[in-house]
Amino acid sequence: MPYGHEERMHALLVDILEHVGLDANFVDRPAPVPNALAYMDSSGKRLILYNPAFMDQVAEYGEGNWPHLMVLLHEVGHHLQGHLFEAGPEFKHREIEADRFSGFMAYRMGATLDQAVSVASHFAQEWDTPTHPPRDERLRAIINGWEQAEHVAAHEFELNELRNERNPPKVTK
Repeated sequence: MPYGHEERMHALLVDILEHVGLDANFVDRPAPVPNALAYMDSSGKRLILYNPAFMDQVAEYGEGNWPHLMVLLHEVGHHLQGHLFEAGPEFKHREIEADRFSGFMAYRMGATLDQAVSVASHFAQEWDTPTHPPRDERLRAIINGWEQAEHVAAHEFELNELRNERNPPKVTK
């Protein structure tokens, strides 16, 4: 790694947000959390916290930046889905939404399906917990998101045609 965790994770987060079309208005930093966490502090500041040791472990389960990107995409997904940052009955559903977003964006950013599911395949627990669904449900959500993005990409030409129909070029004389 040519530079430290903080610089690398921030650069990856900026890359994600550029692909989404948003300004990098998240604060990302290492923290003593078990793995990674999307959070909003009492002032309304959006945070993405990550454990550097966890990010080192994740790096072993994929190529290039994909392992780190998949973790960060999941956390960005929580923020962009407007998830409240407290435990409750919807917590598992929010995890699935963030997983689906991560799969969708992984495809849009150039990941193969294997790259998109690699981290969850190794780190998501196999069983259901009070806060997280089992691995197979989480993998299905990532795959669904990836396949949805693949479907959209397959129809980019048609989408561009629709854009042109809705906004025909202005003819000047």
